[in-house]
Amino acid sequence: MLMRGKIIILILLLPLKGLFAQLYVSNGITLSVAAGEMLYSAGDVTVATGGIFGNAGTLQLAGNLSCQSAATAMNNLVFSGTAAQQYLGQPLQASNLTIANTAGLTLDAPVTVAAATTFASGLIASSAASPLIYASGASTGTVTDASHVNGPVQYNGMGSFTYPVGNTSYYRSVGITLDGNASGLTATYFSSASPASPLTAPLQAVSQQEYWTLSPVGTASGTVTINWDNTKVGTGIPSDAGLAVLQVAHLSGGSWISEGGTASGTAAQGSITSANTISTWSPFALGSTDKIAAPLPLSFLDVHADWLPDGSRHIDWNTATEIQVRDYTVERSPDGRQFSGIGQVAASGTMVYSYVDAQPAAGNLLYYRVRGNDLDGRATYSRTVTVLMNGANAGISVTPDPVTDQMAISFGAGLAGGYTMQLLGIDGRLVYHAALNVSDGQRVTVARPSGLAAGTYLLRLRNKGGKLKTFKLIFK
Repeated sequence: MLMRGKIIILILLLPLKGLFAQLYVSNGITLSVAAGEMLYSAGDVTVATGGIFGNAGTLQLAGNLSCQSAATAMNNLVFSGTAAQQYLGQPLQASNLTIANTAGLTLDAPVTVAAATTFASGLIASSAASPLIYASGASTGTVTDASHVNGPVQYNGMGSFTYPVGNTSYYRSVGITLDGNASGLTATYFSSASPASPLTAPLQAVSQQEYWTLSPVGTASGTVTINWDNTKVGTGIPSDAGLAVLQVAHLSGGSWISEGGTASGTAAQGSITSANTISTWSPFALGSTDKIAAPLPLSFLDVHADWLPDGSRHIDWNTATEIQVRDYTVERSPDGRQFSGIGQVAASGTMVYSYVDAQPAAGNLLYYRVRGNDLDGRATYSRTVTVLMNGANAGISVTPDPVTDQMAISFGAGLAGGYTMQLLGIDGRLVYHAALNVSDGQRVTVARPSGLAAGTYLLRLRNKGGKLKTFKLIFK
């Protein structure tokens, strides 16, 4: 490996000088990493136009990677920083790509994975101009809520493939089985209402919580598999009897049509594969042929529950729409299967609600969900959330309220680790997000996001285990 001594010196000097080590490969310079060797950079790596970087081993970096030379070869590429990282420059192909950074990686140019990805921690943010691309036969590895792709993913092969897509909070895959794929098929996940269009019989409802777009670069044909998971996104299937009326819904020719399919799983979690082979691609969502058995157009955006210091439990939820909603019933269960109503909250049009459960409860774990009751008697269910009765989710506080220029987030004992922080409007619109790495008892100061208008917002903190804590804050 050329220049090896200089690189090691830079890295060793890093803690002495408190500076980031930088690596720059200029025009006419060749830098190579031999097979079996690893090059670690504590800062940015830049390969200028005319520079050559041959990586037959492993490049691990804590900073950004910029490759201005289109022919740069890359074997193992590992992003393991603590601050947000970027790839930018020319389209890049790597044999193996690893994301191990809770602050995430943003692609500002297309990256193709030839062999496999490793989602250790953190999100990969992609875009239509800069997707993550999987070559034929490439593996996605194990994908989680804490580590997946937030943005478009393209697959360039045939056969079965599961796209590792989701949003800032959840992994929400979509699968395909292709018998034709000329130039690649791109999938993107949207955690919002499906595009409004007429329903073609036998469809009576289409999910208003999420949908996926599947777009071929050239031509493609095959079947589509979509799924539902009430622990992440409520779907509006009151019981397992509703599985029989589920369909793969497809927006085609300006209307939602059914692509058929037989659902498997339960009302809480399952999947369905289209019975028809698709050759004209567009948005896909979960559909229903009976809006009583499976009333899919839900209004819930999210629901969560917290243990309070006095032993009571605080449940709050917010909705996207409130059309013909009479009231909400808070339901509780000791096992996540048998629920009973414990309280009612009238619909007020505010779209943000809360309820305190002060009733005694046995056991260490409780399950909660919220049922929206329509004026016509129909019910819509939120996802199910849990509360640990020992207060393991307590110990986080935010001051001051109302907020002016900055807010302080204090983490109690036993709460060290990585968190995803989101600031949302009461309509569910994401206005700011960041990654936090905290230690026990740490107090983190966060400046008011630039340009944030005065009003009421929801501050959400989610740890790597998926535990969510939410605060309702007023910004002056």
